[in-house]
Amino acid sequence: MRPSRPGDTAERLAALDLPSPLTLPKLQAAVSARRGRPLTVLPIPYEADAGRPFGAWLPQADRDVIYYEPATSPAHRTHIVLHEIAHILCGHTAAEWCLVNLFPDIDADVVRAMFRQKWADPREHEAELLAEQLRELIEHPEPAPAFGAGPRAADPGGPVAGGRPAGGTSIPLDLLCLVPLSLALGAHHPPSPHGGSPASAAPASDRIRAGRLAVQIRDTTVCLRRYVDQTHWAAANRHLAAAGFSGDRLAAATEAAWMRIAIGRARRGVPPAAPKRLPTHGGTTMAEDIACLRRIAAAYRSAPVAEAAAAVH
Repeated sequence: MRPSRPGDTAERLAALDLPSPLTLPKLQAAVSARRGRPLTVLPIPYEADAGRPFGAWLPQADRDVIYYEPATSPAHRTHIVLHEIAHILCGHTAAEWCLVNLFPDIDADVVRAMFRQKWADPREHEAELLAEQLRELIEHPEPAPAFGAGPRAADPGGPVAGGRPAGGTSIPLDLLCLVPLSLALGAHHPPSPHGGSPASAAPASDRIRAGRLAVQIRDTTVCLRRYVDQTHWAAANRHLAAAGFSGDRLAAATEAAWMRIAIGRARRGVPPAAPKRLPTHGGTTMAEDIACLRRIAAAYRSAPVAEAAAAVH
């Protein structure tokens, strides 16, 4: 099976005749009507980690059921659901790994092997491309800005002329802010449909590219929760509040601090435990979530967050 191309995705969207303006509930209703059976969306019945998927589609005798990881940002939860809906709309069959992964007593090595196979499947890239376009229709009914049309920061190549630096290239601001955080978390990234995949190479607007990076970061933070608990979160939060942080700055700094703590514990060989549900500094739309991640990325590099993580570790 050849990987899906952006043109394939556009043709599929046009053929679906989806309502406009589109919302997630309207999309769920349209899918239900198209298949002539109810579509139920539920929290996944286990805590996700690096060895288990964050979502699953399970067709049952009388309905379709989509499971999603609840302990993440609202925008990430929506993306997980859209990815599973995309599998349905692409006409895929539910993979066997979905069925196995709903039973946590299955050997973890078997689960991890199946998870790697999942992302090697071209259907995953096809579903991810369609999920991105569905998210665009929901959050941005107007056409996405052309590649390079969004806010950008000049590189050191020279003065900016016409929006691009002479002798160099300009960098989308969202990507400029998020890439350092992604690199800091890099060793802990779970398997992803964007890691060297056809989806990552597909032409896309800056907005979609930033969304891909945000999803990857959120996937990683879900996995990192296995190395920390509420005690670490609360101690970091108290430390940062005493340092003068409040509101969104405190929420972002606390999340950045527990990421640092989790990475430190993982590097020291602390065995992972059952993943914990921690407060998440996130947004409802992808744009809001990216804004939250930009605050987290800035906090991650700050001295107060490094000090809080070192004090709590």
